[in-house]
Amino acid sequence: MRNGSLRVFVFLLAAAWAGGPAGAENPAKGRFLVADRSLSGSNFAETVVLLIRYDAGGAMGLVVNRETPIQAAKLLPDISVLADRGGRAYVGGPVETYKIFLLLRADSRPAGAVPVVDDVYFANNLDPIAGQSAPEPGSFRIYAGYAGWAPGQLDAELDQGAWSVLPGESEAVFDANPQGLWERLIRRTEFRIARGLKTLQGLTPDEYICIMRSAQLQRLDFNPIHRLPGTVHLN
Repeated sequence: MRNGSLRVFVFLLAAAWAGGPAGAENPAKGRFLVADRSLSGSNFAETVVLLIRYDAGGAMGLVVNRETPIQAAKLLPDISVLADRGGRAYVGGPVETYKIFLLLRADSRPAGAVPVVDDVYFANNLDPIAGQSAPEPGSFRIYAGYAGWAPGQLDAELDQGAWSVLPGESEAVFDANPQGLWERLIRRTEFRIARGLKTLQGLTPDEYICIMRSAQLQRLDFNPIHRLPGTVHLN
């Protein structure tokens, strides 16, 4: 392919990537935001965000794949149930990192928690587990901070191709290998887009992904509200 044709082709691929393929998911509570590869230099490089709220007032979510080396019991020594069942704490996002949030799995809705997706529930305190004598190991995770968007901001970032939206899955939220979750989901996103463009120049999905990764595309330029802690508050 000649250089001029390649530049035009890469431009078309980039435009299709930013606009999203037909059938792409719309943002909603319980869905994943998967950070684009071009966010490698940002606060949200290689992150997967579970949307907890998405409405006219803005959006809020928790990063589910940033596990810390800190045990939840050490972070919250007064919560006895964490002593041998809490596991490690997670960084839920850069906004209000002094606040603690909870995701837990349960057969029925725990008091003080709101449903998110499947059997996953969210709480902005630890009440749903504090009164339990022996919650199942691995049935909950503790997050410090969250990710927040002002009204219309997330939509603007989606239009720029900063995120892909995928259906949320409880197994992925509580993935045993959170460090590898983003890579698995971004590959799924790339193949979904590639399948939608498979007739373009006759490329296979693997060939498409190879070109997208090697092309020197302009990085996204946006100013996420996440860098202003406390701007978006939970209601």
